[in-house]
Amino acid sequence: MTKEELFFLCVLTGAEEIIGLDSPVEGLNEVETKTKWKTLSEGLYEKGWLYNDTNGQLTIKDEIAKIATTVAYPDVIYITSLEKEDSHYIYIKGDAGFQLSSKEDTEMKQLDKKDELISYLNQHFQLSSCESEVYLETTTENMDLAVAQLVEGNIQDAIQTLEISDKNVAHAQSALQLFVDQRSAKDFIGYRANQETASEAWFKTVKTEEGTWVFRIKNAMVRIYRKNPHEALVDILNF
Repeated sequence: MTKEELFFLCVLTGAEEIIGLDSPVEGLNEVETKTKWKTLSEGLYEKGWLYNDTNGQLTIKDEIAKIATTVAYPDVIYITSLEKEDSHYIYIKGDAGFQLSSKEDTEMKQLDKKDELISYLNQHFQLSSCESEVYLETTTENMDLAVAQLVEGNIQDAIQTLEISDKNVAHAQSALQLFVDQRSAKDFIGYRANQETASEAWFKTVKTEEGTWVFRIKNAMVRIYRKNPHEALVDILNF
């Protein structure tokens, strides 16, 4: 399946905005647009992905329709890498998922089984088991100031800025250093549009020998934790 075919199938489902896919007819005149749509539809008929049912209604093959609706109407989308030329999109709808890269048509993967989807997400977000669970929370204002203080070498000031309890001082110091150090880190954005008010969250995961740290920024709050993969993934999926 090419991205042009996927875009066309999403349009057939009624989608008006498709995140992660560029329109293959953008910039074309009316004649060129009709020619492009005709070429795409004929190709999909030849593959058997489009057909006319007994009532003559245009119909998308079930398994292909599942992909199109997942991409066109996802519950949540994750976008890794903010560079458009190298972005990676993960669409999730119910227990089904689909991933594609902005680079190549061949870099697509259908994830239509729950276990397969969970395994893929755990690996993609580099979630791992941990020796002990940690949970910290602060404001984005405090986090920004603490990071600046840490970069300047004022570690103690940075910890105080976070307003962390005494028992979590060591964890807070480790988390701050990991947040600043980009090695082994993965950044991605989660976007949820299938609700009255769209929501968005920014994530960073850092895999260490003690487990994977997750940083989540949403609504001026920073959530920092180290949990087992199941609980970490639940939080990532339900921001």
